Amino acid sequence: LDFVFENLYNQELNKTPKDFIKKKHFDRIYFRLFEVFDSTSNYKKLIESEKVFLNNEELKNLPELFFELISLDGLEEIVNPKYLVNIHGDLHFQNILMSEDHESFILADPRGEIEGSDLYYDMGKLWHSVNGLYDFIHTNQFTLKSEFKNGYSHNHIEFINPEKYKLYKDLEKFLEKNILSYKTIYEDNYYIENILFNEAIHFCSVMTFHLNRYGDELRSTAMYLSGIKLLNDFLKLDSIKSLKTKKYNHFNLKDQYDFIN
Repeated sequence: LDFVFENLYNQELNKTPKDFIKKKHFDRIYFRLFEVFDSTSNYKKLIESEKVFLNNEELKNLPELFFELISLDGLEEIVNPKYLVNIHGDLHFQNILMSEDHESFILADPRGEIEGSDLYYDMGKLWHSVNGLYDFIHTNQFTLKSEFKNGYSHNHIEFINPEKYKLYKDLEKFLEKNILSYKTIYEDNYYIENILFNEAIHFCSVMTFHLNRYGDELRSTAMYLSGIKLLNDFLKLDSIKSLKTKKYNHFNLKDQYDFIN
């Protein structure tokens, strides 16, 4: 954190384009859902399911969530970066390589955002490791049971490495506490909204890269389910719930069913 805040996030590279949120976030969900919609019959049923249950919690599904998200008046003012800076671009734990003596590290596989991007894109990646537990899903340290019942998708995810799970939750507490030591963060009244928005979008757009990678759809489906859980939680934040709905949206969608169709 010291390194990226002192060497990447401290220089303004460009002003933020007006369409930044659409191109960087909304388009990712919109077009990647097209990629997975017809991948398997189960995936199509999952996306079309009006409601989704995850670990017995009733959740809105992604088409409804996406329509709500793009229809919020004032959301982009909250999550739009003030300016663009250097970022890593894929700053999750598997790209942070530590020496055994903990004296040095390498940030591997940087994406290379030449025009600059949003530092919260990186923070969302860190949060999707510790909060969303992306690393556990990516390395198959979970079980997923799914069934369709009465037109709804019912799912149960369980993480199967309790020792590492505790470690990740401790790291999450550490991040929550120490992130406020950086001036850029503590001066931002909406830093938590920005972090959670980016984390949710990461999960809601990453499933296409894990389709049938190991002969099944478990990892991809678990990431989709994690994304809708995080997006449900994001839309329940008081600052987001207080936003009004606008008639116009970037994709000219009338409702969630228009999106599915």
